[in-house]
Amino acid sequence: MFLPARRPFRRLALLLATAASLIVPAALADAVDDYILGFMQRTHTPGVALAVVRDGKVEKMATYGVADAFARTNLEPTHTFQIASATKMLTGVALGRLEQAGRLSLDDDLRRHFPDAPESWSRITIRQLATHSSGLEDRLGLGRDASTADIVAVAMKTPLAYEPGSRSRYGFTDFVVLQALIEKLAGEPFPAALRTWALAPLGMGESGFPTETGGTWKDRAVGIHVFREGRQARDDFGYTPAGYAAGGLLVSLNDLVHLAQAIDRGDALPVAAWQRLWTAPAFSNGKPGDFAIGWTKRDLLGHGAVGHSGGPALADILRLPDDRLTIMVLTNQRWLYPMLADGVAARYVPDRARMLPDDRPEMTERLRRALDSAARGAMDKTGFTDEAGKGMQGFFQDFGSALLTAAGPVQSIRLMEKATTPDGGDRRRYRVQFQNQSMVWLFSVNAAGQVDLMRPASDSTPLLP
Repeated sequence: MFLPARRPFRRLALLLATAASLIVPAALADAVDDYILGFMQRTHTPGVALAVVRDGKVEKMATYGVADAFARTNLEPTHTFQIASATKMLTGVALGRLEQAGRLSLDDDLRRHFPDAPESWSRITIRQLATHSSGLEDRLGLGRDASTADIVAVAMKTPLAYEPGSRSRYGFTDFVVLQALIEKLAGEPFPAALRTWALAPLGMGESGFPTETGGTWKDRAVGIHVFREGRQARDDFGYTPAGYAAGGLLVSLNDLVHLAQAIDRGDALPVAAWQRLWTAPAFSNGKPGDFAIGWTKRDLLGHGAVGHSGGPALADILRLPDDRLTIMVLTNQRWLYPMLADGVAARYVPDRARMLPDDRPEMTERLRRALDSAARGAMDKTGFTDEAGKGMQGFFQDFGSALLTAAGPVQSIRLMEKATTPDGGDRRRYRVQFQNQSMVWLFSVNAAGQVDLMRPASDSTPLLP
């Protein structure tokens, strides 16, 4: 079986919310609380912190369970969580503020700020670094003790992996170079620079990096856990200081509320500048880009959405700009799939996504059978290409197992979009309603009738490359 054993986990405080709804109506509060508590029970998550801010007002702020499964400390809004890659959002804010101050332009090429860089870096802009479309190589052959300067120096000597701006590839080197840039322009190490150019203007005084001195965030940090093979254990998810622009910030729920309220008020950055951060530039071929400036960008339930997850689900932060709604979820269980913010959003906004009549119910049924077999712990790869079958089997042996544990059995599958692939295959986007969660999946069969793609996606993930 790939799914974790469903043994009871002793939880004195796990199913008790230590903070409850502030303004939201009781019926909605109960639905959200039930959703969070059920998720915690199914996934053996010791603690969750949740805040919902709409138009500058806190509609819900709650902590559930414990900060540490072994110390049994009740979770509070002042506890800090490792937000991992969600740190990139704050790096984006720092870039936006440096641009507002005239220290840089997002359209500057890198040789303007790194005059010793190779000629190829003149084709790379700061915007492309921040949107993972720079072409810089991530496989640099360096160890964990490499400094920011070491990584930048080796990146300068390494050929580009692809032409800048032609596509995106989520990676690490881009944000190490951004870190070096911010340190150069700010004149101070990155932790101090992020505090000056993002955290302090946003009112995020309870947050900081583990290596900083003089702060209390380390003392209030939650324990990170992983539940595997029926046992809860301590885990770690550390970042070296060389990559702090990419991840590693410890953040409290209180501070995330301050972030959301600053966005709604137009603090730290004017409204137009926030919009610039959330704009994903098109690729050189004219196709829509995948990433905004340190923020992810997608559609959810027919609503535009930006945000970031990290760890992959220690932090799950979601902003619906047109709805002026921000949902922030922090957890201390590392073996999770980032889905909580989406699940909470579904209880606050209507589903506006358009559905199509299902003209190939037999294809829909193949997706259902594959998901059902994966939930039983032995995915049926019959009819898959070798590559797709191995890929999905690996996914369901890892975070896909956590996804299905949290989501529950499939209840319904509806068709959202379809397209013909270049090889004559049929690729489709489906809305899958699990017992506890609605999700979007891509599913494709080639011209020979073999399944060549199956993966979770978003409302706006391109159907065709």
